[in-house]
Amino acid sequence: NVKRFDIDNVYYSSDAGGHPKAILEASFDIIQDDSTAKPELLEAESILSLCRIMSLLKPKHDKVIELPPIILKPPIWFLRLTHTRLSDSILDLLFVPKSETARLSCLNILTSCTACPPSELLNRRSKMKQNRKKKDARANDLLLLDRLIDSANLPKKSSHRLRQFLLHGSLPYPVDANKALDTIYDSARKIHSTDINSSKFPENIKLLSKRCFDAISRCINQVRLLLKSIDSMGVVTSASRRNMAQHIQNFSSPSYICIDLGLRQKRRHYDGQLFYQCIFLRNNFFDDAINGPDSITNALSNGVRLAEGGRYDNLVRAFRPPGNFGSINMRTYTRAPIPFCVGVRFMVGKMIDCLYYDAFQHDEVQLGKKRPGQSFLDCIRQNVGLPFLDRATYVNCIITSENGFDLSTFSERAAVASLLWSAGIPAE
Repeated sequence: NVKRFDIDNVYYSSDAGGHPKAILEASFDIIQDDSTAKPELLEAESILSLCRIMSLLKPKHDKVIELPPIILKPPIWFLRLTHTRLSDSILDLLFVPKSETARLSCLNILTSCTACPPSELLNRRSKMKQNRKKKDARANDLLLLDRLIDSANLPKKSSHRLRQFLLHGSLPYPVDANKALDTIYDSARKIHSTDINSSKFPENIKLLSKRCFDAISRCINQVRLLLKSIDSMGVVTSASRRNMAQHIQNFSSPSYICIDLGLRQKRRHYDGQLFYQCIFLRNNFFDDAINGPDSITNALSNGVRLAEGGRYDNLVRAFRPPGNFGSINMRTYTRAPIPFCVGVRFMVGKMIDCLYYDAFQHDEVQLGKKRPGQSFLDCIRQNVGLPFLDRATYVNCIITSENGFDLSTFSERAAVASLLWSAGIPAE
């Protein structure tokens, strides 16, 4: 069982060639080799660390954005979450070809049509306003869907099944992540039921449909377990929080969790399991969203991706040596399992840019608080020039049960640890 963090330069190949680009990043990883452990709790802990890091971006001024019944407290950000195997199983169920071009086109369609944009939080303010807007939004979604499917150049059967899958539920998916998973499950079940009851399909096609639907059900259950683990650790989204009393001081919970089936990492390091991204929004985003375009693409173009993480078991599987390293005798082959590998990486440079941007937006407030003879730049450095690790922290508390480190109480001990972390007590 290993936990590690690192802050260092990461080098990426330059598009123009020559010297690679150097970007300062921070990473946090959890590796658990016990096959009986619950991976959803490890994934939830990585998201919990993301919430604690995002609290560092809290502005100096106390400002609350009220979108009744939702209350947002800066920093404002949302979590894009997907299960890459879930998306692959859905595309297999829809008979999408295995070519990379066709799959990438379908993933873009899933993101554009199903991912819930942050502007949906505005639509929850009034049911009457939402009902008036529903007909126009539905018509626009259908036009967008037809245009995207026609431009994807998919086979006729795949295009028909993709349209049938998307039109079964609401577009985009609901703000509530569990309701979004219900919509995905109902859409896949309808396609599967049509395949099983159809007399046109041979037995091998029906068997393929059953295997894909079973894989979809397993992946959806895994995401549900993750959402339940996040909630047990005290991470409550602003969309489900009804008052500021539920807000934890040292946490910055996401505004909502967006289930984005088309989300993929470009380098495919986090692949085969959970993958998520943290999208930071400016404080004036909802002022511009009232008259701006209502889409996830607009939110991503105006937002800042500050962090991303997920499971990278497949990456470890690809780079482990043949014969395995689980035995002292290198000539003996062992069947040691692949450990659970969860990680999250933070773009430190972008986080610093956000801090400076917030200080620049409130320069009058900062200038009013500066000491005599202190320049404006010195005042900014004083407010944002804080190190990420101001002191060395060691584990002061170990949470065990009466039976020690048993798996039956793992979720309860994780909940206790989250409360201690929120109070600033290093625990494990």
